[in-house]
Amino acid sequence: MAGIPPSKSDRREQAREKAAALRAEQLKREARGRRITLLSIIVGLVIVAGLIAFVVISGNKKVNVNPDASAPTTAVGINGGISFGADGVAGTSNDGAIVVETYLDFLCPWCAKFEAENTANLDEFREAGEITLVVHPISMLSGGDKTAYSSRAASAFAYVADNAPDKALAFSTALYTNQPPETGDGLSDDEIVDLAKGAGVPEDVAKAAVGNQFADWAILQYQEAAARTELLDAQSRFTTPTIVIDGEKFTGNATSADEFRAALETAIAGGGSTPADDANADQ
Repeated sequence: MAGIPPSKSDRREQAREKAAALRAEQLKREARGRRITLLSIIVGLVIVAGLIAFVVISGNKKVNVNPDASAPTTAVGINGGISFGADGVAGTSNDGAIVVETYLDFLCPWCAKFEAENTANLDEFREAGEITLVVHPISMLSGGDKTAYSSRAASAFAYVADNAPDKALAFSTALYTNQPPETGDGLSDDEIVDLAKGAGVPEDVAKAAVGNQFADWAILQYQEAAARTELLDAQSRFTTPTIVIDGEKFTGNATSADEFRAALETAIAGGGSTPADDANADQ
């Protein structure tokens, strides 16, 4: 027996119920969409806030360099560098000798190669009283960050120059011999302390050397050097190592001991340095 077909009023009621169900489902979808949108906005704001905080913190590290930062007391050499005379003690000089300036970053691989090849030459002529060595420990590869390795190492060297001046050159050699990769965080403060102690620096001085007292000064040393056009290369860049012999930039092969020695001998003889090509410079 066939069922009784729904009445017109029943069909209308069913239609209303179906429409209500569809509307309820639509409202659920819209509510879900609003929640997702709101959550996305919140996440986005958190990310933006984090980025702003990162930029501010990074900017504070890089920008807040004190233009009147104190230099180490041993920075009595030409252009504010740390001078070394015959006895190898920071803050001393050789009367009547030509001046050899080195602008070096303790994180620069080419600077380490320069030191490895030419420390013997520099020591020989310095100890003979024929040159005064003036070291500029600059923070170039830090990008202006006072907590980066270039800044920390330069500051530690400057502190040792002031407080254990007869150990500064040995400490410098230790920093280059144990140079970390150019990328990365560099040596830790504890590792720098150990290197200083290994170079004969008293323990109390070694521990205090990582206080970053001269980080601002090391960054300023770089900024001042980079502003001197006579120190720039053919592309108007300041690179490391930069060596100045008797007032003339050495543009020869910084990792050739023979070439560098010849330039020193020429300058000592009164003829000035005779640089060749501008090679082996770190950006």
